[in-house]
Amino acid sequence: MTNRKVTKWLSIKLLLVISLFFAATATEAQNKIQVTSFNRMETDVTARITAPQRDQNGEVCALIRIVTTEKDLMFEPDALGIVSRENKPGEIWLYIPRGARRISIMHDKFGVLRNYFYPDIIEKATVYEMEIQIGDGTQQTPANTNTQLIVMRPDPATADIYIDDEKVPTENGLFTATMKKGTHTYRVESPMYAPEAGIIDLGSEQKIMSVTLKPRFGYLEIFSLPEQDAKVYINNELAGQTPYKSDRMPLQEYRIRIEKDFFFPMDSTVTIFAGKTSSLTFKMKSTIKPKEPRRTLVMAEVGYHPSQISFGAMVGIVSKNGAYLRFRSDFGSASTELECDDTGAYAIKQQTENHSFPVTVLIDKQSGRNSHHEITQVKHNLYPCRMGTCNNQHILKVFV
Repeated sequence: MTNRKVTKWLSIKLLLVISLFFAATATEAQNKIQVTSFNRMETDVTARITAPQRDQNGEVCALIRIVTTEKDLMFEPDALGIVSRENKPGEIWLYIPRGARRISIMHDKFGVLRNYFYPDIIEKATVYEMEIQIGDGTQQTPANTNTQLIVMRPDPATADIYIDDEKVPTENGLFTATMKKGTHTYRVESPMYAPEAGIIDLGSEQKIMSVTLKPRFGYLEIFSLPEQDAKVYINNELAGQTPYKSDRMPLQEYRIRIEKDFFFPMDSTVTIFAGKTSSLTFKMKSTIKPKEPRRTLVMAEVGYHPSQISFGAMVGIVSKNGAYLRFRSDFGSASTELECDDTGAYAIKQQTENHSFPVTVLIDKQSGRNSHHEITQVKHNLYPCRMGTCNNQHILKVFV
């Protein structure tokens, strides 16, 4: 890890710690509501005999007697709800179903005590007493209770948090609660992220923690050359056009295909990795063959003979590269005659002056190919020539 990455990582961690600290400080400063005690009243028979109430399932409710002189308190229960509320002298009675886990206490002036987890199991037809201390802005001595504050920030902020296997609410990406001291389990989950679970040990100090989930997704980008706007198919489904940038994609292998008019389609596969962007660039080939440029071949030749001077030229236009092969004897000039022999084939008889040597080539009239392998083709337009006839057939006389 480079120094720049280390510095960046430390900066992010420091900012996160500072934000959690200020969040906890702000929560503690604004919340002037404290639960100083929560006890089971074993000898109280109000919920069972004196003034029982039943929930929607027909079971006898539990009763929480909240000791307070402030009657403007508001309560937000968990999913089980509150069956009824009664204001009594010096108390507020709340009838709740058995199995309730938590409650939030709110006041317009004194703030919110959010997600107070009952430190005891709520049973039916049982009475509990909760003492609440409400501040007025003056310094108060912290109550010595069996509960403690916990603050948890998940990343991503929309992740679900479970405390002791119960889903708990978050506000502005932050979970704040007052819970019974001791060990609690937690689990943080979010779609397309790996879940994280662990144990929280609440003691004499507040618990402030952050949970960062590892992604189970990646991204894909696709480009095409020499042109863009090619159709992109992912697993045979049209996804868009190049240049293409995907949303979050699950970790797996995908089949990619691009198509564009006047280009051959192309296929490939790509694997998406966690937290990374996979990139593909397709170099497409056109279905239209490019027009080949014409090439011009110009040749000129001059020959000398004691009795004459000969010269010639050739101009040719070709569409592909080719080769031209010729040879010329330096033993002197020669005259060559092309005549018909008895077999019906053309015969070349070449006589040379001064160190001459004979050369005979047989050329088939039908195919234009020779019977030997030394010469593969004879072109009549390579040299100045004059034409004659022999047995109603053309005779070519070539001067070298």
